[in-house]
Amino acid sequence: MSSAKMATMMCRPAAGGEKPTAMTMGAEKTALVCKPAAMAEMMK
Repeated sequence: MSSAKMATMMCRPAAGGEKPTAMTMGAEKTALVCKPAAMAEMMK
């Protein structure tokens, strides 16, 4: 697969009022917002 088509997910803690797209495991259960990020952009 070419690097232009590869992607990974970038996650950050959800801010107040944002709809979380994921939750962390464990006791804390932190709400996260995750979005795809192109590997080619990260490699620059």
